Amino acid sequence: MHRSFAIALAGMITILFADTTHAVVITGVQAQATSELGAPFSRLAQNTVDGSGLNAGTGTHTIVPDGNMWLNTGTFQAPNDPDPEIFFDLGGQFEIDSVRIWNYNEGVPNLTSRGVRDVTVLATDSLSNPFVPVANITVSQAPGVDNVDFSETFALNTTARFVQFDIVNGHGGDNNFLGLSEVQFDGMAVNAPISGVSIADVSSEIQAGFNRDADFLVDGSGVGFGDTHAQFPPDGTMWLNSGTGFGGGPVDTQPFVTFDLGESVNLGEVQIWNYNEGTPNLTTRGVDQLEILVGDSAGGPFTSVGIFNLNQAPGDDSVDFSQIFDLSGAGSAQFVRFDIISNHNGSNFRTGSLNNIDFNFVGLSEVRFFENNAVPEPTTAMLALLGSSLLLRRRRQAA
Repeated sequence: MHRSFAIALAGMITILFADTTHAVVITGVQAQATSELGAPFSRLAQNTVDGSGLNAGTGTHTIVPDGNMWLNTGTFQAPNDPDPEIFFDLGGQFEIDSVRIWNYNEGVPNLTSRGVRDVTVLATDSLSNPFVPVANITVSQAPGVDNVDFSETFALNTTARFVQFDIVNGHGGDNNFLGLSEVQFDGMAVNAPISGVSIADVSSEIQAGFNRDADFLVDGSGVGFGDTHAQFPPDGTMWLNSGTGFGGGPVDTQPFVTFDLGESVNLGEVQIWNYNEGTPNLTTRGVDQLEILVGDSAGGPFTSVGIFNLNQAPGDDSVDFSQIFDLSGAGSAQFVRFDIISNHNGSNFRTGSLNNIDFNFVGLSEVRFFENNAVPEPTTAMLALLGSSLLLRRRRQAA
């Protein structure tokens, strides 16, 4: 093999297998714990992942615990929980490089001894699979001041969606209290939802003082740990159309929603949570059948991917009722349109057969899109690369 050809081939192989992605702070994380100190306090697990109390610019953290930190119930409040665990849902599969931890920083009076010390970190790709230990870490006691960055970073180097902190002990605090201020995971997506999705167009949204806009379909509002979804209130967490002109809104007998993915992406799957209003149970307002179409412009033209059937939501916020549909045959597109054919009240908008039950409302709770991450197997890619390179070499020799 000529030296110049070998160098060129080596360069092409390097490009093929180079890692061009970079780890970033994972956002939209959900947290749950075996216990949390609630009313009249507000030291909830979710406080550890929502940035409350954290100055992102300086890395400092407040010393005020309520609304900003998590604390277990210990032996202070029933049910007692002297050996707590806290769980994190990253919202998708990530190659997790590290975790950055701000320990419990209650400073007036200084009660930072309530912070965790030795922690076993476990991870899994699914709640149906067991958690597997990935690291044992020791977290220093926080200083109880709000003018220094006391965070610590620990390597994890694992691929997972869910992470568990099994807290072994703390720094000797009272009442078996154990807590944290903030937790951030750093990594890169393996199979995570497309971020930055927005609503390009919608046929209607319910009026008359309600707050069920289409924007709530793509902002994560209502989505809980393990892909559960709130059942109440629907306002601020779900989309509902105006039906047959409820509250002075437009008559909407051809409901649709168009999503803007932000750029053209190679579509893989869509995850849909149907309309889940459960108090009272009004889940018959959910979509029964819809057609999914894709295009390169918000106004079309659109190409149909297929017609899909959605289950009626349970009106329950403790289960994952989302459905995942394959869109890999759609190829690349920036805009996805849902043309809603019917609801679970029996109205068919496409045929015009409306039964006028419950104003012919139709709605959804949440929608997430995933890219098609399929890549050639290394052997296949290498063979293709070698074939192309050899052909190029022969052409040069012939010339």
